[in-house]
Amino acid sequence: MPVTLPPDLHSLIIDGFGDHDTDVGAAFDNSSEDEQQKIHEQVVAAAVGAEIVEEQGKFCAVTIIAHSDRVDNAASADEARADELDISVQRGDNAVTWLFEKIQGLLEDAGAPVPQTQDDLQSVVIFRVAAGAAHLVVTNPVSDDDRRQNRRVEFAVASFAPVPAPVL
Repeated sequence: MPVTLPPDLHSLIIDGFGDHDTDVGAAFDNSSEDEQQKIHEQVVAAAVGAEIVEEQGKFCAVTIIAHSDRVDNAASADEARADELDISVQRGDNAVTWLFEKIQGLLEDAGAPVPQTQDDLQSVVIFRVAAGAAHLVVTNPVSDDDRRQNRRVEFAVASFAPVPAPVL
């Protein structure tokens, strides 16, 4: 069942990962130019925009949901689930690092203060959720292409500014 997002929440996906592949940068580079542009504008630029113009009161929350494919060759169902979760944790952590480095680079290019750690971000927060194989795109994969669709990183972005309190 597809997830329906509120109109101000954008979700973009990088997929096509190989088995146990966690390199988000390489997967991004292998995405179409259109997908790269969307991710740059709606994820990276949204975060940089919130961080660079602090006095405007903008905020940006990025939730990275990392997915894996089913593991069919494990000795037990528990081992399969553990492997699926482990690879999605690694893929998610790699995506967080990739995004943070993109934010740092664009802030530096703009001559803005560059945060040294994610905790130093003033108006941006990045969350990582490891989904394992809990939400497969192709529930019964029969080909490597099916499995590559399941192995993905999803960026859900919410940008917002506080609503001023009414003057009484």
